[in-house]
Amino acid sequence: MADDLVVSFYCACSNVNVRGPPQSFLQGALASLRGQSPDVPECQLLIEHLSQATTAGAPSSLRMYETEIAKSSNPSFVLGIELPLPTTSVEDVVHISLVRVQDKLSIASCVVAMRYLASQVRLGAPVIYIPLTLRKGHTTPPTISSPAMLGAKDPAIALTVARIRPLAHPLVPTQHHLMQTYSFPSTTLGPRRVAEEIMEVGYHTRIPKLFLKHMHAELQMFTELWHVRCENERKRQLIFDSDDDALAAGCDVFHVAVLEARNLKLDGIPPPTAPAPTTTAPTTTAPTTTAPAPTSMTMSPNTAATTVTSPTATAINPFIRISFGETDKPEAGPDAPYPATPMQDVGRTRTEMATCNPVWGTHRRTSVASTSPQMKKMATSLSADGPKKPASSYSIYRPSHRVCNSKGVVQFSVYHEAISRVMEVPIGHVIVPWRILKLKSTSMSPDTTLPDPDAEYVFDVDDWVPIYPRGDRRSMLGGVEPVGEVHIQVRIKCSKAKFGLVSETALGAVDQTPMFRLADKAKDHELRKRNKHSHIRTEPDGAPIPIETLAKHVANLDGHLADLEKMMEDVADRDASKCWFRSSKEKKELLVQPLATNLHLSYFRTFAESPVRRFSTGASSFRASSLNGIDVPAVTLDVQDAVTATVSCGAPTAHALGLDKHGLLDLEDAMLAATDATSFDAAKHAYMYRKILCVSQSLSVLVTTFLAQLELALSPSTRDGMAVLRQWTSIGFLVQWESLVSSQGHELRMLSDAWVAIKTLERFVFQFEGQTETSRIRLTTAHDGKGYVIHVPLPSSTLVALPGPLQTGATIAVVPVLFTQGINEMQSLANMMGTTGWDLQHKVNQKAFKTLQAYAASYTAMDEHVHLEGSAPIAALQTLTSLLEAETKAAATKNTRLLLEASDVVRCLNGGRVTFCKSGKDRTAMSITLDQMRRVHATSSVTKDVEALVKPVANYSFNALQRKMLPKMYRPPLESIQGMAAKGHT
Repeated sequence: MADDLVVSFYCACSNVNVRGPPQSFLQGALASLRGQSPDVPECQLLIEHLSQATTAGAPSSLRMYETEIAKSSNPSFVLGIELPLPTTSVEDVVHISLVRVQDKLSIASCVVAMRYLASQVRLGAPVIYIPLTLRKGHTTPPTISSPAMLGAKDPAIALTVARIRPLAHPLVPTQHHLMQTYSFPSTTLGPRRVAEEIMEVGYHTRIPKLFLKHMHAELQMFTELWHVRCENERKRQLIFDSDDDALAAGCDVFHVAVLEARNLKLDGIPPPTAPAPTTTAPTTTAPTTTAPAPTSMTMSPNTAATTVTSPTATAINPFIRISFGETDKPEAGPDAPYPATPMQDVGRTRTEMATCNPVWGTHRRTSVASTSPQMKKMATSLSADGPKKPASSYSIYRPSHRVCNSKGVVQFSVYHEAISRVMEVPIGHVIVPWRILKLKSTSMSPDTTLPDPDAEYVFDVDDWVPIYPRGDRRSMLGGVEPVGEVHIQVRIKCSKAKFGLVSETALGAVDQTPMFRLADKAKDHELRKRNKHSHIRTEPDGAPIPIETLAKHVANLDGHLADLEKMMEDVADRDASKCWFRSSKEKKELLVQPLATNLHLSYFRTFAESPVRRFSTGASSFRASSLNGIDVPAVTLDVQDAVTATVSCGAPTAHALGLDKHGLLDLEDAMLAATDATSFDAAKHAYMYRKILCVSQSLSVLVTTFLAQLELALSPSTRDGMAVLRQWTSIGFLVQWESLVSSQGHELRMLSDAWVAIKTLERFVFQFEGQTETSRIRLTTAHDGKGYVIHVPLPSSTLVALPGPLQTGATIAVVPVLFTQGINEMQSLANMMGTTGWDLQHKVNQKAFKTLQAYAASYTAMDEHVHLEGSAPIAALQTLTSLLEAETKAAATKNTRLLLEASDVVRCLNGGRVTFCKSGKDRTAMSITLDQMRRVHATSSVTKDVEALVKPVANYSFNALQRKMLPKMYRPPLESIQGMAAKGHT
């Protein structure tokens, strides 16, 4: 059956005279009250095509078709039935049954051999008459395989043959084609025949695949830029995750630790209530190091002298503060002051309760101390990687001095924490001088040796040292007994790397790429002018941004990049396996966010009412037609009058990222309103990621729309196609997006996303190039860096037929416009409540109108312009102006005519059209049906006749209340909505 030809038949019954179903008195009365005629039945044709197997042992197949429901005693059906005609002499049959819908009663039927239908079609018969057998029990009527004589009053079904060739698609890859034909009644020469084709397109996955690859490269560069920014800020603030990171960054590492203390006493005075225990004075062992030994020196106490009663030996609550200082470089000159050593607090140990021999070097729960100050560590010392350090250890970092010596001190100040009096009592201190020698100076002894550069530490102290009272000058002369001993570690590692900040200039160019700019060029210029000199991130008070904040930004970007890689892999798999379609059931799955929802390309063709045809030998006296694909030179196809292409899809939004908080427009406003770098960067990163996903959807729709219009312009049946291409080259390709989403709730966020995703399409241009065996559509960044170029390969025979500039690399700009009007019950609620979302809807329409007005002005100013459809757009623009004014004065109405007039203007200007709602299903389908009916009846307004001719050929997910809230022109027949059977409803 794969090679069989397909032909459409329009069915009309005659002399059947179907009566209405039996009704009780009450049913008849109710029908009269409803304005229904009880004698008019509702009829439908049920068609079964039984295909016999062409090979022995293979099973037969059954295909079932049905028409719409028609209210008539002798119904004629608008919906065409497509049947494949066998090319061989197989014994296929078609069973046609006329059913009264109210009670599912079969009224009449017939069985026709497909060989007979095929022979009549090949002879060119325009109408084939088949006798109907009225219902008589369950007897199967005889199979009709040859012409039968029919009397004037014999029941029969007339099968009108439609010979309509499906459109060829040399530029747009398509699959899963569906074609439906219709025959609408007309008051002029004859029935109005139309054909609708709908299909999936390869650009649904192919364009996101290209776009994501390009965006991944830009986002990767942007992420690298933020890694550099974070590392530079770490160097500025000297904050690193580990000692190894600091060494690699060109910083020296000073490791300071306090392990334990022993024999502590307060000011060396024995407690008054108990005799001091007799102890042997400890022997101080000098540190085994080439560095200077720890000494004690006079320093001013941190707190004022306070009279405190000495606690007992068991009442000391000791802790130690650690300070670090580096001596300034000496100034030249005889009167230069002695170099100072400014001190910096590093941290403090925990408080050990009621002990004279505290241990701080073990990892255990810190004792509770009510007055323990919050000291900031220079870096964490408890990293999970590497050997564990003592509990009270600190790492101090400073830029390495590669070619000069340095010195300083580390001070350990011992305190008693008096909990009851809430104060800190000084016990004593230890001062450890340190020195790093990189080269010999003239003031050094000739015997001084430089430390081994390959040694692990250039300075190493790990020993018990005495604690002397603070502020006692006798401690310098050794005339005072120590107040205890403490085990400390001071170790210094020098970095061999050069300290310096990495330049952001090369990577900073990515911040200027088109995708990272705001959609509206005026807003983007304002934002970049404001942030021109803010390349160093700081808080509003000038303080640097915390490293944790920068690291969070980097982690988010790394996450976005990883998600993008997964999406690229999924999209590539779908493209390779031709699983192009993304249904609305997948709208919240993260991996498919770059794909447009329910993307379909549809064509609607109208045919001349009175086509001129030749007659084939043996045909009846009726008008003859030819069949698509049959090589009969004496016959012709139905004459095509006009063809339009429409792309339908769901709103280009990122469902998986949430619609509760913000859309892309909200994020743009957040960036403009940001007063600090943290909130600005957070909004920008969320904006970039969300925008990539939304633009990926809108771009695939744009490419589908453009190439569908290009195919029509290059079609031999299109008049003045070259003039249209010259128009696009001169003033750009106009594409109208018709939005049916409401202006409140989640759909308001969808509108926010959609506007930015559509507005961003202005940064894309099309360029044609010669096609090779391996060439495919590709995406590059424009030479000026302000946009992107979509390179479309064309066969050489097509390329040479294009206008000259397009052959030599001229580009076609994109002019997108978005008109929006919510039509569902949520829009009714938004209008009644007066929500702020209506303002966005109005602003979007105003901007679209100004763009459309400017495009129309450029169009009329051209030396050559052609209207493929309708009259000049000026009159329609005037109507559009009045509609926008009406929208301003009456916010509580659904201004749906605005959408209709805008679509007419765009068609007049040879533009493309896209229709979308939340998911690209119900509201979108109704809008497309309305547009088709307006074209069938050649009217720019909506009438009741048009509403009555919208046939129930689909099922909509509306209930009766939702249907009632729709504008009348969009309402589907009651029979086609949820929970409504055809029985008893009009």
